[in-house]
Amino acid sequence: MKPPSRRSKWYFCLNRKNLILGIFWYSVIASSLFLYYTHESHQKDSRFRRFYQSLFVEDTIRCTSASLASTTRITTQGTAAYNLTVLRKYWKLFQLRNNFSEIKYTIPEKYNNARTRQFSVPKKISSTNVPVTTKINVTEKPVPVTQAPVVKGYRGLLDNKKLQLHCLQCAVVASSGHLLNSTAGQEIDKYECVIRMNSAPIKGYEKFVGTKTTVRVMGHVNMLWLNQSEDLQKETLANISTMPEKMIVPWLYNIQINRKTDKYFNLAKNFSLKYGYKEMYLLDSEKMKYAETTFHKETGLTRREARTWLTTGWMTMLFSIDVCDKIDVFGLVQENHCLLHPNDSTPYHYYEPDDKTECSYYKVSEERLTSGHKFITEKAIFARWAHRHNITFLYPSWNNSYSSNSTNKLETPFLKLYREAKANGSLPEIPRKTIIQKKIIEGPPDENGVRRPIVKRIIKKIIVRRKVPVAKPKK
Repeated sequence: MKPPSRRSKWYFCLNRKNLILGIFWYSVIASSLFLYYTHESHQKDSRFRRFYQSLFVEDTIRCTSASLASTTRITTQGTAAYNLTVLRKYWKLFQLRNNFSEIKYTIPEKYNNARTRQFSVPKKISSTNVPVTTKINVTEKPVPVTQAPVVKGYRGLLDNKKLQLHCLQCAVVASSGHLLNSTAGQEIDKYECVIRMNSAPIKGYEKFVGTKTTVRVMGHVNMLWLNQSEDLQKETLANISTMPEKMIVPWLYNIQINRKTDKYFNLAKNFSLKYGYKEMYLLDSEKMKYAETTFHKETGLTRREARTWLTTGWMTMLFSIDVCDKIDVFGLVQENHCLLHPNDSTPYHYYEPDDKTECSYYKVSEERLTSGHKFITEKAIFARWAHRHNITFLYPSWNNSYSSNSTNKLETPFLKLYREAKANGSLPEIPRKTIIQKKIIEGPPDENGVRRPIVKRIIKKIIVRRKVPVAKPKK
């Protein structure tokens, strides 16, 4: 009988106990390798990492291709959509978290600097033929809001803030009765900005003048009208559907305003406080001086020499030129309208059909050399501005071929009468009133060195202003 040979220390006996022990250690080593090579801190280009990711990612992309193709059509600037090839080629490697329950995709900065997109995919996918709903969460950076440019020459009545406004196309709605012959209301409301004048009402005239109001230019004397009608105040300053977004209040004949004693300023301030209307703006002295300088440049006469005060229409046109790129004026007639239609009975205001007619009022005002508005003269100037500032006149339309040439001297009824009267020496003098004021001053010292008060008489001659005509408020 042979003696048993000595076993080597590397001898392995395959039995049940050793088999279980081997399987255990093999599992430990495999798990350790798996955790090591799939950890986030490990290098991204690892072969093991790409292998373990592909086990799940390829199936996920394959199963959700149909839904992703229809739901991920998101573009950086609204152009071409990202397809699956671009996603797989350029996006970062998928990060596996929470047992593959959620996968996040992030576009690199060089492909999309403005947006980050996140797609959440369900954990379990039962079949490749079943469409999967993919949730898309788009996070966009806030787009900076561009503020309107500052319009020079306009300051807030209460807070002295600067006016900010700019419009590509404006509709300037006059108060003429010619609008009653049109149905321009819907056309007016389509404009970006709608500018109205004075306290012309909207209610009851929507068919003719529209309902939208962006800016209302109200001559300072119209504050008296507004003060006489509570309904007009609510429509102009309180009713959301009819109140303007901003109100401009120009002084028609003053450059400097005494805010403590001027009754029109105090009325405007009281209205603003009463109704909480903070978007009321005044013209500064430079802007009001510019309005008078423009009149002097166009007519050759200063406002004082012409014995006139500027109309609200004049101030409205200057304001529109400041804020609008394109201006369409509704309801303003051409300078020769009354000459071509002497029997025209159109009312001066569309909301006062039984009051004075437009042509009769124009004729009286134009031929008066001592006071009054110069409507026809201003319209002749507007015809010149039409070529300079992209202005179109509608309802009625103007004949541009008749418009005054900007290089020629204006020939309006008022200017003709003024030149003739000045040449003949019959031009009436500007009415002035003599005022004697008493001022107490200190006199020279007497023998005892005492200064006694002396009453000094100061004689001033001031121009007598004719009362500005105002329309009666609608009852």
